[in-house]
Amino acid sequence: MTEHRLLAVGRMRLRTWPVVAVSLLGLLVLIVVSILAAQRKADIAYAHLDSLNTRYRDVETRLRRRRHRPLLWENCFTAGSSR
Repeated sequence: MTEHRLLAVGRMRLRTWPVVAVSLLGLLVLIVVSILAAQRKADIAYAHLDSLNTRYRDVETRLRRRRHRPLLWENCFTAGSSR
């Protein structure tokens, strides 16, 4: 009777390791997929921030040029009104 139990317990152990192995493999796959998805989202966010930064620098450059060089038509109106 005890031999029967030992054999039954041995069979159960042999049957459970594939389930554990498949479960751990599934967890590993889920981790890898989530890391890849997070990396893709981070790449998209980084590209968007880079685009915004480029736009900001372009606008800042235009404003800096505008501050140092007033438009000619403004000078014409102010010069014409003083006559």
